Amino acid sequence: MPSSTTTFPDQLSRLLPEAELVRLAAELTAIPSFTGQETPLAVHVRNTLLRNDIHAYHQEVQPGRLQTIARLGPETGTPALLLNGHLDMDPLGHDQPRTPFTARRDGDRLYGAGLHHMKSGLAAILGAVIMVRRSGIALYRPLLLEFVVGELQGGTGTRHALRSGLTADAAVVPEPSSVRRVITRTAGVHKFAVDMPPMDRPADCAVVRDIAELLPQVSDFRVEECGLALPYSYCGNDTTHLSRAGIECCLFGPRGAAPDPEHHVLISEMRACADTLALLAARRCG
Repeated sequence: MPSSTTTFPDQLSRLLPEAELVRLAAELTAIPSFTGQETPLAVHVRNTLLRNDIHAYHQEVQPGRLQTIARLGPETGTPALLLNGHLDMDPLGHDQPRTPFTARRDGDRLYGAGLHHMKSGLAAILGAVIMVRRSGIALYRPLLLEFVVGELQGGTGTRHALRSGLTADAAVVPEPSSVRRVITRTAGVHKFAVDMPPMDRPADCAVVRDIAELLPQVSDFRVEECGLALPYSYCGNDTTHLSRAGIECCLFGPRGAAPDPEHHVLISEMRACADTLALLAARRCG
C-alpha cells in the first residue's frame, strides 16, 4: 500500500476498480429513498462503511428517521474536510422505466431513479473514503462524512448535524453540477482563463483551487467554471446551511449529458469526482 500521498493518484484504479464504483451506485439506486423515507438507505450506507472498516453511526433526526455520519482519522479535533450528500431523492416522473430502481449501464451512461440527484454523488463520496481507507495513508486531521436526510425539505438533515455540533474547515457537496463546474455561494471568477497555467488560475476559495488542481491529475476533465452560478448557488442545497455556519464549501458532483442529463449520470464524471475527492481528502487531512 502507498505510504504517502505522492503515489496515491497512481493507486486509485487499483484501490477501487470502476466496476466496484458502479456497483456502489447501483446498490444505492436499488433502495427507494423518497423524502421522509431515507432510513433504509441510511442503514445501507452505514453497513457499507462498516464493511470497509470506516467508523459510522446514525443520527435520529426525527423518530425513526435516521441519517448516517462517519469519521475517518483522529477521533478528536475539527475535521479538515466534510463530504456531505443527501439521501432523499426526487419524486419519480411519468417517463421512468418499468424498473426504475434497477441501474442500467449504456456505455458511459448509468441510468436509474435517483442517480442524477444525487446517488451518484453519494457513490463518489463512498468511493473516495474507501480509497483513502484502503490506501493506508495516515490522516492527521479528521475526515467527516454526512449522509443526510431532507435536503428537499430545505436541509433538515444538515441543519440537524450542525445543531449537534458537527463542523469542519471546508466542505464539498457533490450535487450534480458537473465536475466541470465548481459552484459556490460567493461571487468570484466565473471562467478560468484558458491561457493561464493551472496553478495561476484564480478561484473563489482554497477548496475550489484544490479541486481545480486535482481534477486533471485523475481525469481528462478540467474545471471550466467556478464561483456564483444562478440560480444554483442559492437553491435549497445544503451548502446554504454550511456556508451560513462559516464552513467554506462548494458544489462539485457528477452529472449526465445532453439531451437527458437528469435521467442518468456519466460514469466518467462519477469516477473523476470520486478520485478527486479522495485526493482532496488526502491533501487536506493527511
